[in-house]
Amino acid sequence: MKEKIKLGDIVVISLVFIAALTLFFCFSAPKKEDAGTLSVSVGTQKTQYPLDKDDEFEIESGSYTLKIEVKNGSVRVKSSDCPDKTCVHSGRISKKGQLIACVPARVILEIEGKEDGYDFVAG
Repeated sequence: MKEKIKLGDIVVISLVFIAALTLFFCFSAPKKEDAGTLSVSVGTQKTQYPLDKDDEFEIESGSYTLKIEVKNGSVRVKSSDCPDKTCVHSGRISKKGQLIACVPARVILEIEGKEDGYDFVAG
């Protein structure tokens, strides 16, 4: 015997379907990622810059000048007049905990606050 679908069945199925769609869109919506901050330590002084805004600035420490570039959430030392230029050759940093150090100028650039999305990687 075939039974006909009743109005109450249609209402219940519709409510379950709407609830499922609501939960799907709530959990799959992209979350705004914390852009983090750049912490610049010059000797004992510390300054912070936002990573969500592209910027270029200079840091003077002792007799050295470093040109810093913040672009697309990453940071690099564009140029420096220090003798070894290790800070320039360090490349870009963008993840929490990464840093660039210019030892002759006593400058440390470190990313703070931005989560990288991984606790650890097992290989």
